[in-house]
Amino acid sequence: MKYLKKTVLSSGPWFLSKNHSQKLSSLSHLRFANGSKKDLLEKIPDANVLLHNSDIKLTKEIINHAPNLQGIVFLSVGYDGIDLNAVSEKGISVSHTPGANSIAVAEFTFNLLLNLVRQTHIISQKTQASQSWESIWKEHVGTELNNKTIGIIGFGEIGRKVGNIAHAFGMKILVYDPYINLKSSKFTFTDLHSLLKTCDVITIHVPLNSDTQNLLGKNELNLMKKNSLLINASRGNIIDEESLITLLKEKKISAALDVFSKEPLPPKNEFIKLDNVILTPHIAWNTYEAIENTDNVAIDEIILILKNQFPKYTTSATIYIYNSR
Repeated sequence: MKYLKKTVLSSGPWFLSKNHSQKLSSLSHLRFANGSKKDLLEKIPDANVLLHNSDIKLTKEIINHAPNLQGIVFLSVGYDGIDLNAVSEKGISVSHTPGANSIAVAEFTFNLLLNLVRQTHIISQKTQASQSWESIWKEHVGTELNNKTIGIIGFGEIGRKVGNIAHAFGMKILVYDPYINLKSSKFTFTDLHSLLKTCDVITIHVPLNSDTQNLLGKNELNLMKKNSLLINASRGNIIDEESLITLLKEKKISAALDVFSKEPLPPKNEFIKLDNVILTPHIAWNTYEAIENTDNVAIDEIILILKNQFPKYTTSATIYIYNSR
């Protein structure tokens, strides 16, 4: 078959299992870049499909170095690190893996929330250090989630799963998503400002784009209730981090953050100095099941492109140009 001779380039060597690598190798010429921009620029001219699984920003410079490229598949739900205008000009399809890690991220969101209200991570350290149990009891009186109000910003697959978990905990659920309007006895849709003013817990589950960058700026963050909790397992740039740091220093709120505007988090970042924030290394997606699901969806997308067919989970508004190169 004609499409078997095409080249698939992986932009980095990570997170593609041996079995999935073997499957792609049986269907195409599979090549790997080492995760650097320099190596990607050297290898991308021969690629028909790019499997993007590195932190490299796919700039216009890189796109222009790829004369044979028909499609880009992100090995992730997010696809903010690409110049969509550049791929649109070239007629290159862009797809991703929506829903593949939604259970992992939703469960991790509640893991963060439970640690915020019960401080399990700190209690464990003190117990291991043989601190007096009575002193730990006095220092760490928790808060129940039952009857508290959670605000979910973004109600796609992850947001809805978070809502279902919250419902099981007996929480009241407010939702802000201008693109979705569902009727349910479990959820109440509202505007962003009302959600921020009302909720005890706020969790973010939106993609990063021009509409959501700094969605929670200084004015929005200042609307949050005193002692409320903020969780972000979406993208760092959705929050004005400097304003958030100010609120945390003032002890107005607490937070749990899995994502940041600069990743990895720089060693001297102000978040690291604070005791009312939980920090994790963009790991919410990282389960065996989610990795398997993501690989499966990505490979199915690649096969469609190799066959000169339109990918199922396209993110680009461009018209896919049939190309038999």
